[in-house]
Amino acid sequence: MSKSIYLFLGSVLFAFFTFTSCEDDGFMNRDRKPEHTGELGELLVVIDKPYWDGILVKAIKDSLEMLNFSLPQPEPFFTIRLVSPQHFNTASNTHHTILFIDILNKTPDLEPRLDEPKIDIWAKDQVMYKLWARSEKEAAEVFKVYAFKLRNELDQRTKDLALKKISVSLSKEINEELAITLGLTAKIPTGFNVAGNFNEMIWLNQLRMRYADGKDHEIQIGIMAYSYPYLDSVTFSQEWLLDKRDSITKKYIKGSLLNSYMTTERSEGLVSKEVTHNGKYAFELRGLWRMENALMGGPFMSVTTYDEKRNRIITVDGYVFAPYFRKMEYMREVEAMLYSFSCIE
Repeated sequence: MSKSIYLFLGSVLFAFFTFTSCEDDGFMNRDRKPEHTGELGELLVVIDKPYWDGILVKAIKDSLEMLNFSLPQPEPFFTIRLVSPQHFNTASNTHHTILFIDILNKTPDLEPRLDEPKIDIWAKDQVMYKLWARSEKEAAEVFKVYAFKLRNELDQRTKDLALKKISVSLSKEINEELAITLGLTAKIPTGFNVAGNFNEMIWLNQLRMRYADGKDHEIQIGIMAYSYPYLDSVTFSQEWLLDKRDSITKKYIKGSLLNSYMTTERSEGLVSKEVTHNGKYAFELRGLWRMENALMGGPFMSVTTYDEKRNRIITVDGYVFAPYFRKMEYMREVEAMLYSFSCIE
């Protein structure tokens, strides 16, 4: 048998096992599967190349690549990465979130649909979706029906992945200090340090180095947790919480230059909303911070809750300084840490 026939049969068998294994997520014991790959917030879309510039991919990108304006430079909430079925292989099939598009033009009785997601197909903590349709136009219409639901699922998924990432190795020492000083518990990974404990506020930070353009660049991630007495409902307003934040950062978060301190950028990027945290009312705030009298800045977010047992307000606040890199992935880590905070009962 010639070498070319062996190669052809190998390609056919790979394609067969690749797509039929989607129907059986138990073909390999989960413990033997590799860890998932791919950046947080990235979606791998497997679709034939002729459709890459068509209405279906446009519908996917319009729905998922909306810009987040609470960052120094707007970035998409999700990043779409395209790959053709012919190039979907062991180098890409461990991605944490995959959407297969199957357009079967010669199957008139096909029911167009988006299947329920399957998990752990080729990697641990992997989710795979599959969309079926008889034409590109029909596929785009099906996607639009499910777009809102899918976007919410992907958003929750990135939060779950971020929390798992930071939970690999947690700092026992920091959790003890949070408990003793503020009566709080949280998932803070090792590598973070206590930059300051001021009784009313604990400041945690982590320094990372990342290589780009021929040299290492510093990345800073900071977490602040502070408490104060509850006065009335006006506490849960954007303006009040911004004033409180600025009073705390001016007092405690100093820069290396004389008279430099952290403050909030009020003219752009602010987004606030009411949320639920641990089954209770909370207020989420996102925006931009900068150093007064110094050239530093970046995104931040905070979550504020009421501790009924102690009649106090708890605000947890996280920020990122990464001037040479995109900020979304780091802010997802920050968000996971902030929402891991809870009051000790």
